[in-house]
Amino acid sequence: MLGKHTKKIKCGCWSKQNLLALAGDDHTLSVSNTDGDTIKQFSVQGEPSDVQFSEMKADERSSFGENTVSSTMIVVVVMLVVVVVVVVVVVVTPSVAQ
Repeated sequence: MLGKHTKKIKCGCWSKQNLLALAGDDHTLSVSNTDGDTIKQFSVQGEPSDVQFSEMKADERSSFGENTVSSTMIVVVVMLVVVVVVVVVVVVTPSVAQ
């Protein structure tokens, strides 16, 4: 996982398909396989405080396992001193999860 994030990693999670999601202070969420290859990488706003994989079914006949990554971000607006929690959901394509 060397070199995927430029700042401290705040949270991470393994999926049942052995994908690793990491979110860090660099406002980046990355999804990698067990070989360390980057599957997806996203820029996010706010500070990550949690990341989880989950299953999102398209319909009753299909299930691809854990195909969604969600991360909770804390966004601080300095001018108003308001803290807002934002949940970011990312869908990982079924072909990647295999």
